[in-house]
Amino acid sequence: MNIRYAEHRSTINFMKSKSIEEISRSAFITANLFLEASKILVRELSVKQNFNVIGPYVVNMSFAAEVYLKCLYIIESRNIPKKYTHNLKELFYLLPKQTRNIVKGYYDQYVSSDPMAQAVKAHMKSDQDVGIDLGLDTVLSEASNAFTEWRYHWHEGKAKGFGEVPHVVEALRRYILELKPTWRNP
Repeated sequence: MNIRYAEHRSTINFMKSKSIEEISRSAFITANLFLEASKILVRELSVKQNFNVIGPYVVNMSFAAEVYLKCLYIIESRNIPKKYTHNLKELFYLLPKQTRNIVKGYYDQYVSSDPMAQAVKAHMKSDQDVGIDLGLDTVLSEASNAFTEWRYHWHEGKAKGFGEVPHVVEALRRYILELKPTWRNP
């Protein structure tokens, strides 16, 4: 039996002993922990200008996004995702259209009120005559495999864009807390 399959089976057996509510709450707490780790790393980056933490920051932030997406899927479908993936766009499109629209609305609010995102967009448009698309679908496409690519960029050399994933995380977390307000203080 291959190790990945054995790990997946043991995870499924473990989850069968927990309720959907417990599993979704555990996912939310796990996502929060990875979000907190990424915030610590970004402080290291911005305060000490330690650029060595970019990869770990991206991995932690993208994993937080992945787990928030899975958490939201579990809350709304009352099921565990059958698809085993780290792909953010695939996970996003497992969610109901109404949920995607709500998350997109929150994401758009965050991006439009972020001075840095707007400055980059304006700079690219005026100085480079190149439009930059900060739309949710584009960001999810570009960052869909960030978790895998940034973990292995040292030997595969293909770490791609990460864009506005922190705003995706904020939007997902906000909507989850609207659905589960008692989770605000774990």
